[in-house]
This record gives sequence, structure tokens and C-alpha cells, in this order.
Amino acid sequence: MTSMSLKKMKPSKIFTGALFAVVFSAVLFSIFSPGSFPLHDQFNMLVLFGSIMLLSVLAFFFEFEDRASTSRELSLVASLGGLSAISRVVFAALPSFQPATFLVLCSGYVFGSLAGFMVGALTAIISNLFLGHGPWTLFQIFAWGMGGAAIGLLKGRRLNRYYLALLGAVWAYVFGILMNLWFLSGMPVVSLKSIISAQMVSLWMDMIHVSATVLFMLIFGERVIKTLERFRARSETVFQRPSSK
Repeated sequence: MTSMSLKKMKPSKIFTGALFAVVFSAVLFSIFSPGSFPLHDQFNMLVLFGSIMLLSVLAFFFEFEDRASTSRELSLVASLGGLSAISRVVFAALPSFQPATFLVLCSGYVFGSLAGFMVGALTAIISNLFLGHGPWTLFQIFAWGMGGAAIGLLKGRRLNRYYLALLGAVWAYVFGILMNLWFLSGMPVVSLKSIISAQMVSLWMDMIHVSATVLFMLIFGERVIKTLERFRARSETVFQRPSSK
């Protein structure tokens, strides 16, 4: 690859390539160095998980920066991210019971994967200004962002509220699994037993999160999606000045 082609390469593609390189290197280390990398060393786990998530987040951010060419799209994503963050702060007194995941998924479903990821990322960044930032914020950015990106793959498909509730339940539980990676990366020794134990300990919190997401999706899902679709239609409307003869 020439230096000219490197200059033309998008930053998102560079970070995506680096992400695959990190994952591939981790697999090779696991094969040729069993028992020491990555599941039995605290530092290696933290570096591995942190690198994967950071590179993924940067790839989405640069891709959004490259594609978001209108102020309407930027303001809409910022507004949805702020709304989702505020909803999390308002429900902070109820552990794991919050509508943030529901709003992130609805945003991704209507506006697509890229916007869904950004809404999820902003949810963690803004809400933690009130609830407290820390290394866990990166894991929350990744977990919420990937939820919005995953359901964004279904953009344009008509799903009823029961399918949406099912998808919400699945991702709310996946969110808990991803957040457990932060908990596991702090353990001096990680094994299959500790992984299962972490899942069992967090199970009741995950079930509250799942229940809240399903409840909000069943009650408000269709209304919120229809409202967001109207906003999307308005943002995509282009007004042309009539030509003078």
C-alpha cells in the first residue's frame, strides 16, 4: 500500500483494521501461550478488552464524523443521546430499572446502526457526568452503542412491539454480560468458574434491566418509534426553491 493510499484511507477503516489485528493477536497468543493469555492474567484481560472496545468506539465515531454532513442529523442524535441520558439519571434511584436501553434501541431501529451507536455512546458519556465517570464508562459506551448498532441492522423492517420487546430483552441481558467483562478484568485470576459466578451474581440486576426494557418497549415502543419516524421524515425532507422562468 502506497503512502498516497494511506492518506486517503478513512480513520474508521484504520481503527477497524487495528481492531481485527488486536483480536487476531489475542487468538494467536491464546494458542501459543495457553494458560497465560488472556484469561489468566488481570493486566492482559484489561488491555485486551479495553483495546477492543476503544478501537470499536473510535471506528464508529470517525465513521459518524465522516458521514454526518447535516446539522439536522447531528442535532437529532445529540438530542436523543441527551434524552436517553436524562432518563437514566431520573431512574438512578432504582437499580438497573431505567428506560435508557429502550430509547437507544428505538433510535437504532429508526435511524440505523451508526446513529444508534452514537445515541448509545452519548447515553453513557452524558449520564455519567451526573452518576460518575470511570474506566467502566468505556464498557458502557461499547455496550449501549453496540445495542443501537445491532438493532439498526433491522432498519426498514416492520416489527410489532412483541418482537421489539424480545430484541430488547436479549440486548438488555447482553448488556449485562458485556459489563461483567469490566468486573472480570479486575480479578487477579479469571477462570470459567469465575465467569459463571459473575453472571450468577449479577443475574438479578440483569433481570431487572431486562424487565424494564421489555416493559417500556411494550407500553411505549410503537408510539416512540412512530414519533421518531416522523422526525426522520422531516429531517430527510429537502425543500427546493421554485425555479423562475
